[in-house]
Order: sequence, then C-alpha cells, then structure tokens
Amino acid sequence: MNVFRNIRERMNRFMVGRYGTDALNRGLLILWVVFLIIAFITGSLWLYIPQLILCLIIFWRMLSRNIVRRQRENHGYYELMKKIGTSWRRAMVRLRDRKTANFFRCPRCRADIRMPKQIGSFRIRCPKCGEEFNKTFR
Repeated sequence: MNVFRNIRERMNRFMVGRYGTDALNRGLLILWVVFLIIAFITGSLWLYIPQLILCLIIFWRMLSRNIVRRQRENHGYYELMKKIGTSWRRAMVRLRDRKTANFFRCPRCRADIRMPKQIGSFRIRCPKCGEEFNKTFR
C-alpha cells in the first residue's frame, strides 16, 4: 500500500501549480471517445489524427501553469454550451407545442412570443419591449 501512497503523493506534488481538469477537458474527452468509436467502426486511419490532436490538447491544458487563460477558455466553453442548450430547449418547446401554438418574434426586440393557435389578424403587444404590431395567421 505504501507504493500506491508514494505514487499518489508524487503525482500531487507534480500537479501543484498546474491547471488540472475542467468542463472543457471533459467535453474534449467525450469528443475524443466519439472519434475513437467512429474510427473503430469505419476502420479509417485518418480519424486517428484528430484523436491524437485532441489528446495532446487535453494533456496540454491539464498540465498548463497558465491558470487564468485556461479559466477563460473554460468560461467560453460554458457560454457556448449555454447558447446551444437554450437553442435546443427552444426548438424542443416549438416542436412539442406546434399543434397548439404559434411562435414568432417581435419585430423590434426579437423576443420570442408564443400565442395560442388561431386563424385571423391580431393586434399583439410584446411583453418584453411593449411594441404593438399586427400579426395575421392562416
């Protein structure tokens, strides 16, 4: 057991002052696994190049001593995932409610507006900016 404890202590001392792992590294690792599975299924040797590049980026970020820059990169990754998640949720709501509601955007502030599905012309007031406009549904 002392052997494993010594290895762990040496690894901890080596990692002092280094960045370690974060959400971006986990995302890159998932992408690496996807490339690995696709390369295994297709048998393509060309897919090993992106795997090698991803592996090098993961280790480079993990062993980096420039913590501030790695945190900025991770923050950018979080912002990107937030935008993707918002777009995905919006698309799922539209798909789910497509039979009972009309969706459109305010011409002034581009806010999403949802209205029960009806046929005709309506005077609509944007809840976000207060702009009033006419909308016709067929």
